Amino acid sequence: MVTHLLVSACAFAFCAVGAARGAFIGASHLLGEQDFQDGDIPDPNSYLLANLGEESPFDRPWGFDTSELGNQFDVSFSFDLFGGQPRGGVEEETWFLTLGLFDHDSQAAGDQIAELSLNGLDMTVELNALSESYGGGDAQYNVYTVELPFLPIEDGRSGRGYPYGMIDVRLRFAAGGLFGGEPSPSNGGAIDFARLWVPSPGGSALLAIVGVVVMARRRR
Repeated sequence: MVTHLLVSACAFAFCAVGAARGAFIGASHLLGEQDFQDGDIPDPNSYLLANLGEESPFDRPWGFDTSELGNQFDVSFSFDLFGGQPRGGVEEETWFLTLGLFDHDSQAAGDQIAELSLNGLDMTVELNALSESYGGGDAQYNVYTVELPFLPIEDGRSGRGYPYGMIDVRLRFAAGGLFGGEPSPSNGGAIDFARLWVPSPGGSALLAIVGVVVMARRRR
């Protein structure tokens, strides 16, 4: 009987937390579409066809590997939180940015990410570390996720409650990539999609409930 009461109480508490934070968990704002899987090596024509008709800059590659003029991959895009789709807390939640990158050539010598910034929040070091840790072969497609220390809201509220405003993102590659497996003077590439999101903490809450039930049974 005591166990059943504890389970009911924990379930009620879990539902209450979910109701209070329901607007905060599972928030997601997607730009572009994920057309390939991490580790894929699509041929250029397949990549172009898959992204045809999507919004810029997710519709095509940018820059050139073989150019001597320094034509690096360099794009900007914005998450518009005014629409309210990503309904998430700012201070009380951890936000992540996931990027699908094609032909970013992080296996080449040196760092290939010249800049990743969100409203001035510099995440270049973090993305460089990730892209150097796996993937980044010539014409390879990889998905990388960086954890943001905070959500850099501009022209909006940055406290608790619903965030709103614009988050402007800039992503640039550094000179020196790969072409045909050999070093190249420039580094062109493409971004397939970008997702700003908050994970759901439901799994952790359920584990806490199970722990309470086990303790109750041991006391009996």
